[in-house]
Amino acid sequence: MTERCYSTTNEALLRTQFNGRLAACQCGRILCPALLKERQDAASPAAGRLPLHRQVGVELKKRMVMKIMSRKLVSLIVLSGCIATASHSRAQPEPAPPPPRPEPPQDSGFYIQGDVGGQWTHDVKVNEFFGVPLTPDSKIKLDPGIRAGVAGGYQFCSFFALEGELGFMGNHIDSITSAVYIHDAYLANMPLLVNVKFMLPNRSIVTPFIGAGVGFSETILDADNISIQDTAGGVTTMHGNDWDTVFAWQAFAGLKFRINDYMGISVEYRYFTADPASYQAEFASGTPSGTISFGRTETHAVSAAFVFRF
Repeated sequence: MTERCYSTTNEALLRTQFNGRLAACQCGRILCPALLKERQDAASPAAGRLPLHRQVGVELKKRMVMKIMSRKLVSLIVLSGCIATASHSRAQPEPAPPPPRPEPPQDSGFYIQGDVGGQWTHDVKVNEFFGVPLTPDSKIKLDPGIRAGVAGGYQFCSFFALEGELGFMGNHIDSITSAVYIHDAYLANMPLLVNVKFMLPNRSIVTPFIGAGVGFSETILDADNISIQDTAGGVTTMHGNDWDTVFAWQAFAGLKFRINDYMGISVEYRYFTADPASYQAEFASGTPSGTISFGRTETHAVSAAFVFRF
């Protein structure tokens, strides 16, 4: 260590400046008070240390300062993240909302349907054939035929609907009691009915339904040639066509299978009946009358239908 010392000739001045606190160097000169303080501190056993109670206080203050600084640092980081997120959100525009989907139809609304299938008609009684005497219980036997129809209506709720129906059921005449010749002869019905329909709503795609309808039917007779032998041995022949409007009604039941909210298909059974019909000949010769009269028609039909709801 290089010691700073002063000349002894200046001792009086040094004593005056430093209040008489001087020390002697190894060379015999007078030491300055600063150097004297350094030597005293180095010689002290607790040099550079504070008392224990002061050391504890300083340590507590350091910890408190570090804790406060840590909290401020965390708050600063969180605040910076929020500012960055807000800036990013403002910088990028929000994506446009998807176009609204069409609302599915409710339980009520208009609908239309069309059906096609087959049918079988009971034997039809022949009541009169131009007034000639006939074999008792003369009947017409019909081949199985086709069934087709269209309907439109309004469904008021999940279990009730009201509709109008126009249909067609036609059969080829296979045979007639006492007929000696039949060629291209047909018997048909074109019903125009008002139906009520009751459904059984449930959570599945299959909906059972039943219903009934009343109205009128155009009963049509069309033949190229029908020749019948009467009980007296004579033969009466007719050809042409005519129709008669009679009261008719039906009952039906089926299962509807839902395809989606607007479309469905169904399988239906119908029992249809029409009152007796009469046909008038435009020209009759050699017969007691010009009237042909048939009994009531009864038809069983099974068809598949396509339904569309609005």
